[in-house]
Amino acid sequence: MLDVLVGRVRSAVLAAWGGFIGLLPHVLHHVGPLAGAALLAGTEGTILFASIGLVAAVPFLLRV
Repeated sequence: MLDVLVGRVRSAVLAAWGGFIGLLPHVLHHVGPLAGAALLAGTEGTILFASIGLVAAVPFLLRV
């Protein structure tokens, strides 16, 4: 019974994390009139979101 509860809580936390990571580019777009667009369009944005994606994927990669 406790294992089921722990699994559900873990799934909820992972779903919340996925939602946060999914909304992050949109939120950063609204940081400033051009700052968000420039960040997303430029090399810095690519590096930023690639590093965020890698950090988010590390726990899954360790399982493989």
